[in-house]
Amino acid sequence: MTSKLWLLLLVSGVACAAGAPPVASPAPPAIAEPAPGEPGAVAGSPGPAEPADTPPAEPAEPGFPGSKWAPRDLGVSVPEAWQACSVSTDCTLVVTTCCDQCNGGKAVAVNGAHAQDAAAKYPKSCNGVACTERGCFTRAACHSGRCTMEWLSAAP
Repeated sequence: MTSKLWLLLLVSGVACAAGAPPVASPAPPAIAEPAPGEPGAVAGSPGPAEPADTPPAEPAEPGFPGSKWAPRDLGVSVPEAWQACSVSTDCTLVVTTCCDQCNGGKAVAVNGAHAQDAAAKYPKSCNGVACTERGCFTRAACHSGRCTMEWLSAAP
């Protein structure tokens, strides 16, 4: 090693061993740029960013190209009156087993007014039950006046 490098390593090691913080070079001062129209502003330079007045974009439907929502019945029985609906927002999914519909269990779509009724019809005792932790895209939707569960499928 050269003597200068050795000296630099020795000095920095002594400073660290003594508990002194490492010496850092000061940050350069921030330079404020004048806004357009102020003295010293460059013609054609952008000024401060204005907040956008555009509304936030609607969240995109989950999925991938070629996917579509398909009704799926998992064989859970509830009274037809519990599944009556006018619009999809009337409907909700109720998990009827310890694991949800994505992880080996079952769920049923019912009118939100009957969600507690459906949950009470299928009480759960889940001690010692292990579920997988997979994800899937499911939702409750209203079709022909009846709440149904839809599953996002890759098949066109």
